[in-house]
Amino acid sequence: MLEICVLSTLQELKYRGYQVKVLSEGVDTFSGSLEQKQQLFEALFPFWGQALSWAQLQEISA
Repeated sequence: MLEICVLSTLQELKYRGYQVKVLSEGVDTFSGSLEQKQQLFEALFPFWGQALSWAQLQEISA
């Protein structure tokens, strides 16, 4: 599971009306499993925010 503080922050920002994006390389699961992290992004993030890669962030910022 992603750190509970990450999920709580996602929820709080979403409730306050922000369009939340999370840098996927900046968070990890407790087990460290890449597969588990990807499953969580696909299962939970559509409700609370969007996963964003470093490459996507650079593209947006340019």
